Amino acid sequence: MTCYGSVKVKKWAVIKAALGALVVLLIVF
Repeated sequence: MTCYGSVKVKKWAVIKAALGALVVLLIVF
């Protein structure tokens, strides 16, 4: 359970980072 939750949080963090990068790129260009 804890391991699964950790993986889920990690995946969510990666997705949020990717979305943040996309937003920055859209603003810059």
